[in-house]
Amino acid sequence: MKIGVQMITFRVVFRLMEAQRKYPSRGDIWICDFGTNKGSEINGIRPCLIINQKLKREQTCIVLPASNTIRKSTYSLNNYHFVLHQVRAVDTLRLRRYLHSFSKDLVDEALEQLNQFLKE
Repeated sequence: MKIGVQMITFRVVFRLMEAQRKYPSRGDIWICDFGTNKGSEINGIRPCLIINQKLKREQTCIVLPASNTIRKSTYSLNNYHFVLHQVRAVDTLRLRRYLHSFSKDLVDEALEQLNQFLKE
C-alpha cells in the first residue's frame, strides 16, 4: 500500500514540475551545451537564440549559437553575436537555463538576416 501512495505522490509532483517548466519558443535566449565539436563546429556552453516556433514536448529545436568572436557571418543583437553559418538543430536536453526573450521585431530582424545569409 505504501508503494502505491508513493507512486501517486511522484506522479502529482512530476505533473506539477511539468506544468511549471519553461519550454523554448521563438525569440528565447537559452544557455546551451553544444558539447564537443567535430572540425569547425561551434562547441562548449554558450547562449543561443531559439528560432523555431513554440515547442512543447518536442525533442529538438533550431538554434543560432552566440559567439564572442565577430566574423563576417555574425549578426549582432543586444550584445550577442550570433553565428549565422552555425545554425543547427539541438536536442532540448542540451538547453540548460532560460535567460530571457527578445521582442518579436528583433527576432524577425534576426531571421531576415539569417534568410539573407542563406540566400548568398
